[in-house]
Amino acid sequence: MVVVTVALLWWNGQVRLVQFEQSQAELGQSLSETTATGIERIIADRVREVTLFVDDFHGDIDRLASNLDDDDLLDQITEQVVQHFPGAFTFTLADPKGNPLLEDIEGLVGDLCRVDIRQFSLSSVEPDGQHLDRIFIHPQPFHYHFDIMIPWKGSAGTGVFFVSFEATELIHLIAAHEVPGQRIYLERTDAPGLIEVSSEGTRNQIDREMRFSKSEEARVGSRLSISGTRWSAVVIPDVSLMDNFRSQLIRQSSLTLVGVI
Repeated sequence: MVVVTVALLWWNGQVRLVQFEQSQAELGQSLSETTATGIERIIADRVREVTLFVDDFHGDIDRLASNLDDDDLLDQITEQVVQHFPGAFTFTLADPKGNPLLEDIEGLVGDLCRVDIRQFSLSSVEPDGQHLDRIFIHPQPFHYHFDIMIPWKGSAGTGVFFVSFEATELIHLIAAHEVPGQRIYLERTDAPGLIEVSSEGTRNQIDREMRFSKSEEARVGSRLSISGTRWSAVVIPDVSLMDNFRSQLIRQSSLTLVGVI
């Protein structure tokens, strides 16, 4: 009877272990899909909002581009940017070649931003006004951010209206989707293993290495590219997840066996 009980407990444990692994794999896939969808919606919303802003303030933007020394007009547009985009920390205008027109005394439009603007200006633009697979985190000191750029046509030709957004909204979305035992990250698609954002913040804020370890790579449960960005949503189970479940199975089986004996 003891032998039969042990065999049944072992078989039941194996079945439950396989079921648990399957359920966690399905959960990881679901988490990556919902995270990717949420990030895509955030980006689409920011593109739409900046597009509407350019339409609504087209005249002011055009006048500023023609008179860059008009500090009062610059202050007015800056105030409107702050009111319309709480998550933004800077904006600028660029000429048809992608050269910023506004003086950047504080250095908020960094080298990566300038490269991004030039590439946006000189390359073809998707119908929604944003380059495909362009958006990524720019490691500006104190302001890790992503950029939204919209083409605008003024009296001097077609240029770029550019707004930089803090990553706070991305951090909050990831934190809202995480569940115990499963960690969600945004990874640079063109730099595999490089963490862009987690529920703890951007990679300058997280208390860990900025790249996935070999152990984490081996445990990746799901990796899904996010349309319109250079990000992938990566879900990694905690290293203790399976060990804890096995320990729980062993305790339950031991108690059952003791009861039979």
